[in-house]
Amino acid sequence: MKLFVQTLGQGGTPLACLHGFLGSGDNLWPLADHLRASHRCLLVDLRGHGRSPHGGPYTLEGMADDVAETLADAGVGPTAVLGHSLGGKVAMALALRHPGLVERLVLADITMAKVPPVFTVLLEDMAKVPLAGLERREQAEPYLRDAEPLLATRRFLLKNLVALPEGGFRWRLDLEGLTRDHPRILDAVPAEGSPYPGPTLLIHGRDSTIVTREGLDLTRRSFPRLEVLDLPGGHWIHVDAKDAFNAAVEAFLGKP
Repeated sequence: MKLFVQTLGQGGTPLACLHGFLGSGDNLWPLADHLRASHRCLLVDLRGHGRSPHGGPYTLEGMADDVAETLADAGVGPTAVLGHSLGGKVAMALALRHPGLVERLVLADITMAKVPPVFTVLLEDMAKVPLAGLERREQAEPYLRDAEPLLATRRFLLKNLVALPEGGFRWRLDLEGLTRDHPRILDAVPAEGSPYPGPTLLIHGRDSTIVTREGLDLTRRSFPRLEVLDLPGGHWIHVDAKDAFNAAVEAFLGKP
């Protein structure tokens, strides 16, 4: 499946950026803007997210193959690949399944290990939003309060609402398909084939609980050149420590 891609910048090693669950390529726009003078950044919407096509079943292998097809169609490769959360899992699957496409890898607060399906209640509450009766996107925010306590995260999720010409809104992402399959795409990354030989950087938020010692040990088996950088912040480390995160990625892209 060919995916929707936005491109920003030019020169240097290309960088494909893969967003997290329920996000879109727009989430990594600040990084692309930081790198625009030295690198061509491709902001990819994963299958079922953003402006990319919908269609299940949703699996890490299938989503990785989507990215491979999209990069090949754009004539890009080998390229650096960066992924946050689910995007990092897809990036690792891509590197293991299509190592010739991936020149180096950046993981933002994620390992190969399984992530618990903590989104179940949130997805159920998103499905209960009375879309046809909404006049403004903000009117949907109270429906997500029980499942998501952080206002900033609720506002982020509501970016997935698109106004309809006849009135009301629709979810831009494939809410039904992602609800059905999200435990599968949050499962452990399959350790298929040979270990990935390229340089790999994992940028971890110190306040996040996603990256564990067990997860790091598992990831090193398939990514033996793994380096780990801890930065102050949580799971959204590219937001919480934006300047340090962007600088670390820039330095890593220029590292032999």
